[in-house]
Amino acid sequence: MAEFPQRQGSKLTYGPFTEKPAGATEPVSVRFEFNKPVTHVSRLERDVEVSHWGGNVAFEERYVLYHRGANLSSLFNRVKWQQSQYHQPATTWALKEMKFPLRVGSADPYYTDVIGNVSTSRFRSNKREALLEIKPRYPVFGGWKYPFTVGWNSDAKNFLRRTATGGFVLNVPFLEGPRQPEGLEYEQVQVRVILPEGAEYDPLLDSLPGLVTNPPPETSSSTPPSQPSPSRRPTSRSTAPSSTPSAAPPSSSPAATWSTTCATASWSSHTTTRCQPPCASR
Repeated sequence: MAEFPQRQGSKLTYGPFTEKPAGATEPVSVRFEFNKPVTHVSRLERDVEVSHWGGNVAFEERYVLYHRGANLSSLFNRVKWQQSQYHQPATTWALKEMKFPLRVGSADPYYTDVIGNVSTSRFRSNKREALLEIKPRYPVFGGWKYPFTVGWNSDAKNFLRRTATGGFVLNVPFLEGPRQPEGLEYEQVQVRVILPEGAEYDPLLDSLPGLVTNPPPETSSSTPPSQPSPSRRPTSRSTAPSSTPSAAPPSSSPAATWSTTCATASWSSHTTTRCQPPCASR
């Protein structure tokens, strides 16, 4: 095989080849220019808390985010950065903003980092969409880290339904997160579902496919109730969703991309819990 392929427009042609055995393979390395952020989430902790008093489902997501692109060749200069954004705002590989499409009817969003509240965010909500747009406190360049937290509330009727036995079933996405045109990947995702006081988990929750670890149920209490609220922490590793929710992850990923995966639970006076199979695409 020639050392350099022949380029014909947008195609690369290799060869000609000599006699090769059937099924022979040879690695090919392709180097190309990519002037967009390479976003990697090393850890995401997602809490889903159901309130049986206010009819509310509260979501909170804590991210540890890295930019895996090329590092800066020199020290960062804030003045030069601001000048470049004024003259050539589109030519940058830094991560400047993220968009979180939320369920219609979501309200009360917040955005914080290790310093405190971050005011560079915008929330747009109407009858057709609910979109949270955030900008990091600083532009995230290659090799940089940015931990942050986002959260919001939603009406419980959007996620709850009543069963024939008088209980309730909670149906929430396993993974939502930002939707970036260039995509992003997750190394580890931990979801904690906190049910109302007195609820119990069904053993079916231990058999969710695609989970690497699924520890025993635990209790949690954000307010001082008479009984602790049960919580569950299923964890998934090496999840790589693309910019579209229904896209499948790479074949090398051991876990499924859960676009509409259902973390479900039930409770009633009998305090039983049920779980529906997740909608996973492998």
